[in-house]
Amino acid sequence: TIVDANFSFWGGVGIKLGDVSVSNPAGFGDGDFLAAENVDVKLQILPLLSGNYKIDRLVINGPEISLNKRADGTNNFTFEAMEKKVPPELTEGVTPEAKAAAFADTFDQLEINSGRLNYVYDSSGTRFALSGMKLSTSLTSPRERYYQSSGQIAVDTVEIDTEFPLPARAVLLDYSAVYDFSGKLLTLDETRMAMNNIDIALKGEVADPLDQIKSKVSVKSEK
Repeated sequence: TIVDANFSFWGGVGIKLGDVSVSNPAGFGDGDFLAAENVDVKLQILPLLSGNYKIDRLVINGPEISLNKRADGTNNFTFEAMEKKVPPELTEGVTPEAKAAAFADTFDQLEINSGRLNYVYDSSGTRFALSGMKLSTSLTSPRERYYQSSGQIAVDTVEIDTEFPLPARAVLLDYSAVYDFSGKLLTLDETRMAMNNIDIALKGEVADPLDQIKSKVSVKSEK
């Protein structure tokens, strides 16, 4: 459901959608999978003519996202229509719910402002609640099957409800990373993570992160 929409064609196809909501699929209740104050997207024109999507800018303001995975493995956040457009080499060994993330293979600017995310896994009874979420990132592909990403993720409060509840915390991740699909290698370059008042510097490599993870990472903190 979209309450209002504005379009522009200056330097690409610009679309701004106001009061956006996406309902849950059948069987997951009457609530929304996603509700947002507005969504602002800018697409390159030429790739659209051949049915491809190259995103220059995607900004989502005030989203509330509710993710639910049932004990039988079904969930409310897998989109088969999108998956069919994803290049097969990007989804080898990827779980079904993660395939949609490969839909847009590059973007100059992705932002989420004042977001809230709730995740419930029925099988384990685990619940994650993220509030005050802010994301600013980019993804480029200087050559085939090679991706570079950098940006910042900040969350005011992370609540984890499990059999052994953990205290709420604030989290900040300022990162620069490279993923080589050919070598199945993720490289972290001078990544900083802050959790409440503890700062941690990370640097290293993760081999085969989509399957059998093997890593060699340097972790440094003054505390």
